[in-house]
Amino acid sequence: MRGGLFLGIGAYAIWGLLPLYLRLLREVPSGQVLAHRVVWSLLLLLGVVLVMRRGGAILRAARGRTLALLCASAVLIAINWLVYIWSVQHGHVLEASLGYFINPLVNVALGLIVLRERIAPVQAVAVAVAAVG
Repeated sequence: MRGGLFLGIGAYAIWGLLPLYLRLLREVPSGQVLAHRVVWSLLLLLGVVLVMRRGGAILRAARGRTLALLCASAVLIAINWLVYIWSVQHGHVLEASLGYFINPLVNVALGLIVLRERIAPVQAVAVAVAAVG
């Protein structure tokens, strides 16, 4: 339990310091920063997959419609990150942070409206508290 707590704190610390790092890279085009993120993440995850010997399972799972959906989600995530990197590099950290705060609320609303999902009363209270925030 303690290890998870420290990992969580570390993750939030890194996430909180990321805008400072991206701001230092303001002279580097946003697309180039994103490209580096993609390439280095790909190499890291490729290493993890090789060490864990999960390549076969991944290749079997990523076919047809699943592969198309994975590609679509990768494009959407890349657009999200490009906008975030650009925002931070151009001094719009507060706006980018607000977008990241509001995004889950919009996702819940879309799930309720478009997908007609149901949430438990406790979840509704949590969403309401977040919305008031």
